[in-house]
Amino acid sequence: MSIIGAHALFYTPEPEALRAMLRDVFGFEHVDAGDGWLIFRLPPAELGVHPADGPAFKGGIRHQLTFMCDDIHATVRDLRAKGVTVKGELKDEGFGVTVMLELPGGVEAMVYEPRHPTAIERPESSFLPALTTLLSEVVNGPSADAAYLLNAGDRGLLASLDALSANTASARPNGRSSVAAHVDHVRYGLELMNRWARGEDPWSDANWSASWSRQQVTEDEWRELRRALGNQARAWLEAVKRPRAWDEQAATGAFGSMAHLAYHLGAIRQLAQQAAGPRETS
Repeated sequence: MSIIGAHALFYTPEPEALRAMLRDVFGFEHVDAGDGWLIFRLPPAELGVHPADGPAFKGGIRHQLTFMCDDIHATVRDLRAKGVTVKGELKDEGFGVTVMLELPGGVEAMVYEPRHPTAIERPESSFLPALTTLLSEVVNGPSADAAYLLNAGDRGLLASLDALSANTASARPNGRSSVAAHVDHVRYGLELMNRWARGEDPWSDANWSASWSRQQVTEDEWRELRRALGNQARAWLEAVKRPRAWDEQAATGAFGSMAHLAYHLGAIRQLAQQAAGPRETS
């Protein structure tokens, strides 16, 4: 015998509306079994066995489907913004922080942020340490143990920028964008990623062209710009370490942020020799 999966069901007098919500709001991938009867791919799942007692059992609940999330506050904000009815307030029940959703047709489902050890597979577990290592290497330089993108002994982006004066950061050789413009552009990109990590939608009004407008800086402005970049870079490194549901788009964006930083570090070093890293020695 080989059990290959589990199939869960919602019963509702409004099946089309509930299917549309699971497709468009929750974003679950699906297949069409025929005539618009959508079958949804659920996130990784686990199964618990509860004793036949307690208020839930006495209230008539025999089997239950709950949705797990990695940030209950951000999830609730997002669901409410998309028109989902969230019933009541968040409740800390020890095993996790819970709240009930009312779905089309009066269907109720719990969503919760678990505080208990979970049995679900988290496919991001293998790439998160790698992503964190690469991001940290670009921002702070490689560790003493290994270097993957930069040469051993490289000081990384932040310390390289500290070696530049405001005049150097404002220079525009052959009319190219200045180091200051590159730094402000990178800072803005990280700010957007941090807003996304907090559950916001920063992409709808993002203005990338404006992030290139600061071409010249005074010493005070240059100091503040480097500080702001450092704050955003450190915040993004911490955000990447936190557990979350990394779908393909989110994971691609996170790795893209690392490549984006590395690209601009290279561009900055082409503009200002003082920011260059060490040569390879072996």
